[in-house]
Amino acid sequence: MSVTADETHNEIKADDGTVLLTSDVSMPVVSIEGAEDTAAKINADIADYYAVFSSSDEWRVQTTRPAKLMKTADGSMATASLHPFA
Repeated sequence: MSVTADETHNEIKADDGTVLLTSDVSMPVVSIEGAEDTAAKINADIADYYAVFSSSDEWRVQTTRPAKLMKTADGSMATASLHPFA
């Protein structure tokens, strides 16, 4: 049996190219000589586990972006929260 690492580097960028979030992931990959099916099942479980964390990156960026300055109906300026629960 051996365990190696699959390294990935991800960036989420704003429309203007500004990097909003960088994440580096080192995911273990299992190899078992003579038990490739078992190793594949273990690796699938690991990939599912890691997917939970990487899929939350976009949500994390959305909830930490600064509020937008918007014009109200009466012409004054106000901030509008971009937080999904605000």
